[in-house]
Amino acid sequence: MKLHPEDPRLTSYLLGELSPQDAELVATAIQDDPALAAAIAELEEARDSLAGSLDLGEPRLDREQRDRILAAARNAEPKASPFSFANLKPYLAPVAAAAAIALVAAITWRSLHGPDAAIGASEPDATEAAESPGGEAGSVPLPALAERADFRKPQESPEMAIPVIGRQSGFVPIAKTIREDRKLPDPSKVRISSLLNSYQLRPEGPTVVARFPVSAWHPDNRSPVVTTHAATAATEVLPCPWKPSSVLVVISLRGNPSVDCEIEARFVPHTESVRRYRLLENRIPSGTATPSASHLLRAGESSLIALEVEASTASGSIGAIEWSANGRAATAVPVELDPSREPSNDARFAALLCAFGLWTANDRDAQVDAALVAALAREVAAEDLPTERTDFLILVDQAINL
Repeated sequence: MKLHPEDPRLTSYLLGELSPQDAELVATAIQDDPALAAAIAELEEARDSLAGSLDLGEPRLDREQRDRILAAARNAEPKASPFSFANLKPYLAPVAAAAAIALVAAITWRSLHGPDAAIGASEPDATEAAESPGGEAGSVPLPALAERADFRKPQESPEMAIPVIGRQSGFVPIAKTIREDRKLPDPSKVRISSLLNSYQLRPEGPTVVARFPVSAWHPDNRSPVVTTHAATAATEVLPCPWKPSSVLVVISLRGNPSVDCEIEARFVPHTESVRRYRLLENRIPSGTATPSASHLLRAGESSLIALEVEASTASGSIGAIEWSANGRAATAVPVELDPSREPSNDARFAALLCAFGLWTANDRDAQVDAALVAALAREVAAEDLPTERTDFLILVDQAINL
């Protein structure tokens, strides 16, 4: 197995995300190639440095906080669903209380310690939150309305800027409205991009690593100029659950573990294979001011968005993601249709988040109903589903039954 030092599988190997067979092949390749060994050593150093800087110690809860957690756990079991969630219950029942505890504990942890240590996300301080247009802590300016909700035709709009969203907490206020207020959230308050960026999702399609030069000597490159990892862009295409004539394109931008970078990215559709496309985001009331999107991708953060694309072809290329990091152009990421490829679990979960957002936002173009959201939730259910994702499935069930 021959790998390039910039191959993203090296990072997956270091994080233990590969299958045993693939991990063994990568390990053998590292042993046989000094350049790969040096790349792994560089990644390990970055990982250890990040882990050390984020060691915040054990969180402590007072009596009142513990009582709130226990009360949430006792009230976590959802009622029966009219949309056949029975198939989902065997997976949810053993972890329903744990999921609720995890949710409340996460909120408590953030109130005590600030940013999420596991993600390395940075939240604005109280002053920044007060000055932001939406007034919500952790919110990130989203692109203008014209780039968020309306379909575009490639002939009229040959490209669309991709916003850098960053870590969000869109799940928490929606969960509060559904669980405490016993009602669906205000459609104008739902942000699909915020829901997507509340979870760690990795598209499993074409992936490109952008690198920038560093003036330093390296054992495997005697030139005085070497490069280091700046950011990673990836895409994955899957069928659109609510429109058979469309596909969903999940786009991920992932930053360097320890250094911020400026990202400029855009989707360039092929005019011969795309009828129209749009960024999946709910509309906001007309006349509401929306500031320009940020291009800053903070260290250790990822940014996800989803596009709905009506393609005129059943397979092949429908466009590309053209992008740059810190002003240097990176290799474009292809956006390709492959009917034989099964969507990854992360892509399926992204489709559920998008459908839930469109349903609660009453999006008139998608016409998503509760039955479709329930079906997508059953599709992603599994015994080994992470706790935070299981909690979202429980929230879906509770929302449908309101």
